[in-house]
Amino acid sequence: MNELYKRYDSITEEQNQKIEQVRNCYISSPNLDRILADIHRCRKISQRGGYPDCMLVMGEPGAGKTTLRAEYLRLNPIREESERSVINVFSSDFPEQSVPRQAAICFLQDLGHELSPKGLLAPELTRILANLMIHCGVEISLLDEFQHLIETESYKVLKGAAKWLKILINKSGLPVVLFGMPYSKIILECDDDDTLAGRFMIQRTIEPFRIIPLCQHSCRLS
Repeated sequence: MNELYKRYDSITEEQNQKIEQVRNCYISSPNLDRILADIHRCRKISQRGGYPDCMLVMGEPGAGKTTLRAEYLRLNPIREESERSVINVFSSDFPEQSVPRQAAICFLQDLGHELSPKGLLAPELTRILANLMIHCGVEISLLDEFQHLIETESYKVLKGAAKWLKILINKSGLPVVLFGMPYSKIILECDDDDTLAGRFMIQRTIEPFRIIPLCQHSCRLS
């Protein structure tokens, strides 16, 4: 065991950089390419009018949901104009144990909104959020950690979350891609008239992908 420790301790800075590159690189696959294409399809089809097409991407921790989202953001960076930042692809995370009001505040902050939300309730914050998204040129939203919005045993709270999500989509007129754990799709069953489920007809699952560094076996990196 001591020999193994020595091998890891003797890794050079160059080898460390190569390990970091491998761990952070985006590795394409037919399934991931399909999901990226579906995200782009939701974005472009929704620009033609009518109800926006939304999407649910599910996967266990470490499956690559965050990496996939980062890849789409890399392909669609923020553009700076003289009077505004153009954020065609908006990306954010649901805060832990969030309710609609907390989620709206978090998304407003990530869009650069600087006014205090003190005293404002979820409906008003949602209206401000929808207007700001339109002003910033948002064409699609990628929202991760969706399970944080539904981690509750209360069916009433789940119905409230489903209603809020539908209102956000309706007010902004923009498609949303939700990233979360497989059980996240339960929220689609909490809408009274099933219209929310109709918005999220596209549902994809990412299977975990593992990379075992060469140094785990021999600590020899070329």
